[in-house]
Formats: sequence, C-alpha cells, structure tokens
Amino acid sequence: MTVKIEIDHEDRAYRAEVMTIDRTTLGFEDHGIMTAYLHCSAGSIGCTLGGYFIRNRFGADFLGTILETLKAHTWEELKGKRIYVLFDGESPWGSQSIGLANIDTGDVLIFADFWEKAKAEENP
Repeated sequence: MTVKIEIDHEDRAYRAEVMTIDRTTLGFEDHGIMTAYLHCSAGSIGCTLGGYFIRNRFGADFLGTILETLKAHTWEELKGKRIYVLFDGESPWGSQSIGLANIDTGDVLIFADFWEKAKAEENP
C-alpha cells in the first residue's frame, strides 16, 4: 500500500513525504560561499534541502524562517525532527524538493516564495 500525502498551500497542492532531518550543515563551502543544508531521509529515500547562498540580512532571515517554521530555537535542534518535505512532482523520485512543512502545526515554507519576496524587498 502506498500512502500519498498532499499539502495545500496558497491554492497550490504539493506532494509531501514525511522525512527525518538526519543532519544539518551550516558553513562555508570550499569556494568560499556560506550555505545551509538540511539532510533528510525516509527509508530508502533521501534528499538535501537548501544550498542557498547565505548572505546579507535575507540569508539570516531565511535561516530564521526555517527555525520558525519548524519551531526550533537553534539550528542544532533541527536534527532528528520529522518534517514534510515538499516536492513539485507526483513522486519524490526525480522531483525537486521545493520546501518544507511542520508536521505538527502545518506551517509551510516554499523556498522560491521566500527568495522572490526577499528579492522584491531588496529591489523595490
């Protein structure tokens, strides 16, 4: 039996998989840019969320929004949390992870929406 989870957010439906955050990465890559990642898994499925260039106040806001969405006070608290990972396709196989949601509260973070809003604020 296959269970299909769909999350509706702002008049759009997303495919969701319940996953656990196995580990997090926050730091500088070898080419000098600061990035943040959430490494998640569920059985035989794994994915990494993030990889965005963390710079200026929008980078800090992005990290804070992740923490707020998942109801964590520190980055370290994210490890072990069960979350919905949202995908743009019918299945996580071959689909891009585009956001996350809190299983307990239903709070949703769509990465592109966050960055689109940040870009608009930066260049009014």
